[in-house]
Amino acid sequence: MITPMKTPAETQHYLTYVLNGITYVPHYTKDCYVSPGYAEYSGMQDSHGNKFYAPDTNKEYSAHELEKAGATKTAMLLWTRSKFKALR
Repeated sequence: MITPMKTPAETQHYLTYVLNGITYVPHYTKDCYVSPGYAEYSGMQDSHGNKFYAPDTNKEYSAHELEKAGATKTAMLLWTRSKFKALR
């Protein structure tokens, strides 16, 4: 049974980027942006049963790199980040 949280997590609006339909969000503690699935096991296995990560999910990007690649700035409501300032 899932127990409801007594105190909801604090959230704020943060600058995010969208590039080729993928949203890049600020890392929770590092000064960089990451794609969905960052450092998460993707559930994939090779024919021998060895687990591996999805390609490109462990990469970190700067805002400059995303802007240079043509990413669009957006905003998203996220848990509070320590290295990023919330949008006003």
